Amino acid sequence: MTKKRIGAALSLVFIAAVVSVFALHINLFAVVLYVAMGLGMIGSTVTYCDPVIGVTAPTQAQAAAAQSVTATVNWSDGDTTAAVITHNWQLTNAQLAKLRPWVRATVVGGMTVLPGLVWALGTNTVTVTKTSSTGSSGGTINVVLERPWSPLSTIDAH
Repeated sequence: MTKKRIGAALSLVFIAAVVSVFALHINLFAVVLYVAMGLGMIGSTVTYCDPVIGVTAPTQAQAAAAQSVTATVNWSDGDTTAAVITHNWQLTNAQLAKLRPWVRATVVGGMTVLPGLVWALGTNTVTVTKTSSTGSSGGTINVVLERPWSPLSTIDAH
């Protein structure tokens, strides 16, 4: 009898979720992601927006034609794991010394207690680590990595 009640309750939850998605235009993926983050089931997650869409980073060939890489990074409150954003630009030590790529980040959800963020530039990646796991420090940031370019920048690229 208990299994039937649990099954019926889960069915109602599923139906309510489907109706909400279609009637209220709710992004079900975002809902599942935020619930999983809130329950501490997942750590940091990087989702790319451009030049590719999804959780798979751009390849070297895809990145070669891109002047920027955009992504969202999500953390749960208790998480401090590093999020690795791959740009695949094959930057030189000289370019890294000039603080390339440029990084812009904007908090877009959660994080009512703004944690410290530590950024590390690499040849093909930028790593961001959330330094605090206090309550309300989880959330979402939008990240834009820019590869500065001008006709003059090709002169000092090496």
